[in-house]
Amino acid sequence: MTAVNKAKQLVIGLVAWQALPVIEPAQGRSVGGLETGAWTLARGIARHSALKVQFFVHTKSRGTTKIVNDVEVVQIPNFIETIRREVSSHVDVGPPFRLKKWNLGLLWKIPFLLVTKPFRPDPPKPMSVDNRLSSENVDVWCGFGVNGDSARVAATAISQSKPMLLFLESNADLDLLRRGSDTSHRNAYGELLEEQLFALKNASVVICQSNWQMDRLRTDFSQMGILIRNPIDVQDWKPRDSRQRAGVLWIGRYDDFHKRPALAMRIAASCPDVSFTFIINPGDAEIEADVRKNCPGNVTIVDYVPFRDMPSKFASAAVFLCTGDPSHEGFPNVLLQAAAARTPIVSLNDFDGFLVESGAGVVCNESLDFASMHVKQLANGNQIDWERAEHFLIENYSTPSIVSKFEEAVRTVVARLP
Repeated sequence: MTAVNKAKQLVIGLVAWQALPVIEPAQGRSVGGLETGAWTLARGIARHSALKVQFFVHTKSRGTTKIVNDVEVVQIPNFIETIRREVSSHVDVGPPFRLKKWNLGLLWKIPFLLVTKPFRPDPPKPMSVDNRLSSENVDVWCGFGVNGDSARVAATAISQSKPMLLFLESNADLDLLRRGSDTSHRNAYGELLEEQLFALKNASVVICQSNWQMDRLRTDFSQMGILIRNPIDVQDWKPRDSRQRAGVLWIGRYDDFHKRPALAMRIAASCPDVSFTFIINPGDAEIEADVRKNCPGNVTIVDYVPFRDMPSKFASAAVFLCTGDPSHEGFPNVLLQAAAARTPIVSLNDFDGFLVESGAGVVCNESLDFASMHVKQLANGNQIDWERAEHFLIENYSTPSIVSKFEEAVRTVVARLP
C-alpha cells in the first residue's frame, strides 16, 4: 500500500447512492434510516472534525458537485438506474412477469428501458471496482449496509490500496451464515449473499450500531468490530415550543417482516378513541393493498413527508409507536428522533437496551395488548423523565461524540498503513 501523508487533511468518501432526497427533498421520496444516518454523519464530520468529507449520491439530472452544510456533495448522474429502480418497485420481471402496482409512468418507462438496453453502458459489475468512484482522490472509503453497493466500494478501496469502513445498517446484515451455503441466494431486499459476504470480509473495519452486532460479528465471522452508535443532532429535533400534542405517530414501509405495519394497524384498531398517523414508504404492493383495505377509521395514512418536516411531526405527536422486528432492524433512528423530540415511545421491542436505559418509553415484549394499553395511557399524558432521557441521548448518541469516535477509528486505520 502507498503510505498516506499523515500531515495532510484526510478526505473521507461516504457512499450513499440513494441519499439525495434527504438533502434535496424535490429529488425523490425514498428516504430511510440508512440515508438519514449517513447524511447526519456527513454533516457531523464536516462540523466537528478535522476531516474533509465527500458524500457520493445519485442524481437523475446532470452531475455536479456542491457544498451543503460544509459537505462536498458529489452528485453522479444515473438516470437509467433511477428509472430501473422505479420500474422494479412496480413490476416483477419474473419469470413470470407480474405487475405489483400500477403507475402511469410505466407506459413510457418500460419501453424506454427495453429500447435503450442495447445502447446503454453495462451497470457496475458485482464485487468489482466501481468506475464512478475509481478516479476520486479519497483517503478512506465508507459504505453503508452489507450489500452490493458496499461490495463495490470495498473493491474500489482495494484497487486504490485505501482502507474501507463498513457501517452495519441492520441486524440482518449479520444473518448471512444462517441463510445456507447457496451464495446465489438473495435476501428480502434482493441482496446477493455472495456480494454481502464480499463486502463484510473485505472491509478494513466494521462499524457496529449495537453490542448485539458486536457479539454476532465476533461469533459468526471471527471479526472484531468497533461500536459507533447512530448519531443524532439533538437540538434539531428538540421541540421549539410547548404545543398541544395529540395522537400516535408510526413510521415505516409496507412489509411483513421488518417494520410490520399490519401489527401497528391491529394496535390502532384496539384504540378506537386515539388517532393514529402512519407515514409509510413504498414496499410490497400486496401488503400495501391489504393494509389500506383493513385500515381502521382512526388511522390516517400519509405517503410522504419531507425529511426537513419530520421534527415537527414528532413534536406534535403524543406517542411514537414502533413495531420493528429486531431480527431485521439495526438500531432504528426513529427512536432517537422520538426521544429527542420528547415524544414517549411504545415499542414492541427494545434495541440495545435503549428504552430501558434512557427511560424514553416502554417495551412491550411483542405483546400487542400491552402496546395498546400503554398507547392509551401515554396518549392522555406522559410521565417520562425527559431530563434523564436527553442526558442519555447526548452522552451516547449526540453527533459530536459519535464523530469523535469515528475520527479516532479513521486515524487508527490510516496509521496502520505501511
